[in-house]
Amino acid sequence: MAAVAIGAPLLAIPFTARPAAASEQDDEPAGGQFFLTGDATHEIGVLEQGFAAEHLVQVALSAAVTGAAGEPFSLSLEFDPRLYDTSDGLIVERGTNLTFVALSEPSLLSPTRTIVTADVPALEGSERTPPAEAALSLPLRPAERYPDDDIGPVTDTALTVTLTDGRSARTTWGTTATTPLAAVWGVELSAGWSDLAVTQEGDLRQYRVPTTVRCASVGPGSVPGGAVLTVTLDGTLTTPPSLTSALIDDAESDVSRFTVTDESVDGTRLLHVALPDALPAGTTVTLLFEPAPVTARSRPKVTSIHVATVTLAAPDQPTARRRTTGADVAVDISPSGTPLTTDAATGTI
Repeated sequence: MAAVAIGAPLLAIPFTARPAAASEQDDEPAGGQFFLTGDATHEIGVLEQGFAAEHLVQVALSAAVTGAAGEPFSLSLEFDPRLYDTSDGLIVERGTNLTFVALSEPSLLSPTRTIVTADVPALEGSERTPPAEAALSLPLRPAERYPDDDIGPVTDTALTVTLTDGRSARTTWGTTATTPLAAVWGVELSAGWSDLAVTQEGDLRQYRVPTTVRCASVGPGSVPGGAVLTVTLDGTLTTPPSLTSALIDDAESDVSRFTVTDESVDGTRLLHVALPDALPAGTTVTLLFEPAPVTARSRPKVTSIHVATVTLAAPDQPTARRRTTGADVAVDISPSGTPLTTDAATGTI
């Protein structure tokens, strides 16, 4: 379904500093043969302590060891433990040979520095001529930081590779840009659900639709004015519900102030509810809906469905950022796609 992106919307914002190179070579090639280079990266935004700025930090995805042929080598990976999880292992690709290598348990050097190590065995198998390069897939998975997502200065990521003859090479990845921020905001979405009966692959199941939606502003800044809550439903099963009432911090609000529109996109029905005002930190908006009846027979037969979701989008602001709260979408399934209610219909998002 192309209409709804699950998770917090990302803001396309120009940064004030010029990005650095993808990696930095600390050692010259030994003997003109053995060297280490950083390869693919992507970047994440890290909010500065106090939410005054955002730092753009490189995440190292891969590196290449050139000149090590098929011989064994060891490596160490140093990183900021507040940013990354390294529970996955390392994958080494040499020619057509793929080797999974387990990492050591993380060793904490300081509150902002952790190291893991690994020993890569010699190449074995059908390779007649050892390849000139070993490609390393690095297991740096961004950690979930919320609600402690504003942190002090972060440290660079460093990879060191050492051969059995003692030669070593090192490359690093770090912060490429810093943007001062005027506002940082976030929301936590939740929903109450109701059932519509459907027959899925011969079994009677329940299609879950939201009847209550809660949007909590978690600050520190206000949710920008012009924010829109969107309820997405399977268009073959039901039409959008009716907004019957709205509450702000549990006090009745004039529901006519909330602009409601709907549209059909790729087999889904989207109900958009525009919030009339900015939401200061600590404010909660609750919307109550009356579900619409199914559009086909009382128990429509389906093979696949679009699972209902609730999301929030807000206008782009060049010097504002949205926090990743982990509750940026309300959906009645687990992150792995397991229904949270017995006999709930499964489908796609």
